[in-house]
Amino acid sequence: MFNIDVMRTRFDVDNIVDKDRLSFISSAVSGDGAFRPLSPRTFQFTISGEI
Repeated sequence: MFNIDVMRTRFDVDNIVDKDRLSFISSAVSGDGAFRPLSPRTFQFTISGEI
């Protein structure tokens, strides 16, 4: 069987208050600028290990 030397866990939450906002706004010198809305509330859980 596998012998796991190191085990790691990670839990991330993006946009924890779930607000409708812009993630970034990029202005352009010529032409249109660009913007992107912030993602909805997102949870991510990661497990990793070294054998």
